[in-house]
Amino acid sequence: MRKSTIIATLSAPPETVWDVVTNHQDIEWRSDLSRVEVSLDGRHFTEFSTNGHSTSFSILEKTPYERYAFSMRSNIFSGEWEGLFSRTPTGGTHIIFTETLQMRNFCWQILSYLLLPLKKKQKAYIRDLERKLETII
Repeated sequence: MRKSTIIATLSAPPETVWDVVTNHQDIEWRSDLSRVEVSLDGRHFTEFSTNGHSTSFSILEKTPYERYAFSMRSNIFSGEWEGLFSRTPTGGTHIIFTETLQMRNFCWQILSYLLLPLKKKQKAYIRDLERKLETII
């Protein structure tokens, strides 16, 4: 099992950060995605990376401006993601995003450290999110 957490403080209010993170229709700001397909019920979505891989997601919890959680699966892993949102004293947002993955087999477990650098991906996501928020606030 692999687990990675990233913590950041953003200048935008929690409502704005929440709206960006949970809007799976607007992915233009994501440098790692080429497209997303959202189910009619809005509880499931599939992300397609720029290198052609797909990951399917099922929303587990969506408590506005506080907690967003979903399960995920691809051909090489399954896992869960949790995002915690809280307001800072200055009106910004403190976020804690945790990703936990279970590789489908031992070979993928070993290769995943090279091919799936979780911390690097999380840092890129936060950079993309900060750029998107700059265009809004």
